[in-house]
Amino acid sequence: MSATNAMLADRAANDARLTFIDVATPMLGEDGKPLAEIFVADNLHMNGAGYDIWRDAVRPILVKAERSHEVMAAD
Repeated sequence: MSATNAMLADRAANDARLTFIDVATPMLGEDGKPLAEIFVADNLHMNGAGYDIWRDAVRPILVKAERSHEVMAAD
């Protein structure tokens, strides 16, 4: 997963049409393992706390991108 994320981040850094949002790192503990408290009992699907992490990582990027389109539409 880390190698794939690094590849995707590199691709996004070299293509202005792409944006890489790191949702994986905030889901890891200090030991580098996924936080147990963000998953339901099956340890595969996330609970609300896991989705909160995703929301907090993705929202500022989307809001910033949307603002640039709103400014262009207002002109």
